[in-house]
Amino acid sequence: MKISRPSHATAVAYLALFVAFGGSAYAVSKVGTDDLQRSAVTSPKIENEAVRSRDIAKAAIGTRQLGFRPLIRSENPGECDPTSGVPIECARFGIRLEQRGGIIVIASGGQYSVGRPASGVCQVDVGEGGSSTPVRPGESTAVNTDPGATNGFTQAFSVSDLPAGPHSVVMLCSALAGDLRIQPSLGAVALPGATK
Repeated sequence: MKISRPSHATAVAYLALFVAFGGSAYAVSKVGTDDLQRSAVTSPKIENEAVRSRDIAKAAIGTRQLGFRPLIRSENPGECDPTSGVPIECARFGIRLEQRGGIIVIASGGQYSVGRPASGVCQVDVGEGGSSTPVRPGESTAVNTDPGATNGFTQAFSVSDLPAGPHSVVMLCSALAGDLRIQPSLGAVALPGATK
């Protein structure tokens, strides 16, 4: 079988095809990060799950870029003196979510007794977000009357799917036995977009 010589039109078509492929390959091999303008690659242009943590330089994304708020603490509320089984407010602060999200609450405190062993119950309430599991600071047999060497307690929990807007975080404590004092501390971190 004899192979015929291609026509002039076919040769030009093949040449155009090779130049087109070669030009694209050349462009891909020569375009680097220095050639991109700032903000040229936006979220809609990136395929889902295309960027992995190993693709991001250390410290390139911080809490500000993720929308986290700094740790928010209550003012130093001083000592709290629950005198009965009815819960009283020992610490409170407000936190505002800019968008639907959640918060992580950290509650801690010290407890000491006045005169004899004492115990109580403390828990944190986040309004529509619910309440923490109660903790029971205190002692059952020995008395600790030293405000400088308190029995400590700490509790952390998260609340998710809160609407945007203001929210109150409150530590409530009540006495179970004896005369106790609570030295509360309360803090929270906002988690924008955290949902169930």
